[in-house]
This record gives sequence, structure tokens and C-alpha cells, in this order.
Amino acid sequence: MITYEELSLDWIVDIIKGNEEDFSKARALSMLDNNIRVYANILGRYYQEYYNFGLDFLNYYNSKDHSMLRMLVHKIKGVSLNLGSKRLYDLVLKLEKKIVRKSVALEEIHLFINYHNRILKYCKEMQEECLKILMN
Repeated sequence: MITYEELSLDWIVDIIKGNEEDFSKARALSMLDNNIRVYANILGRYYQEYYNFGLDFLNYYNSKDHSMLRMLVHKIKGVSLNLGSKRLYDLVLKLEKKIVRKSVALEEIHLFINYHNRILKYCKEMQEECLKILMN
């Protein structure tokens, strides 16, 4: 078992640090030509597509399927900025590099899954907020 001392300190701090710069609705909308309907759709699709991310990710990790692990985080990296989260992009970039090197530890996977659960919660709440705005 790998101890936390053996894990990259900056990686752990980035994941557990919290809401320092998790999301920026303004950033997302600026990338989407301020189209709140598109933003709501992206949030909803992300939530639906990655709702089972933790289970899928652990299954790929346990089966040592590094190509599927990498594909999954690569897809998240691609949409992260449209969600308004540069921090998610940065974390997924670090995770993808560790997967390519086959140096990602189970503890890091669990930390990232916990972080990703916050992403899912944000997506659901922000989509609801956007839909309310569109209804008015």
C-alpha cells in the first residue's frame, strides 16, 4: 500500500483544497458566447454521462485497463473548461500523466473520485439554476 507521503504532495493538496477555483460560471459562459442554454445543456449532459464515473474508473483501475482510464480522463479534460473549471482541467491533466506513466495509486483514484463527486453536484445545481433563468 502506498502512503500519502509517497504520493505527490501538490496533487493531494490540489484535490482536497476545496473551492478555491473549482468553477467559474462567467468563464464558461465567455467560452460559450454567453449562451446560457448551451451551458445548461453541457452541464446536464456532463452529469448524465459521468454520473457513474467513480464506479467506471475503479473498475478500469482494478482491471488495469490503462487505455480506458486514460480515455475517460481525456474526455473529461476536453469538456472541463466548458464547465467553467480550469482547476478540473489542471487536475485531470495531472491524473492523465500519471495514468500514462502507470504511476497512479488507488488512494489518488479515491481522492479524485471524491473531488469529481463535487463536480457532479455543481453540474446538477448549476443546470437547475440556468433552467430557472431560462424559464423567466
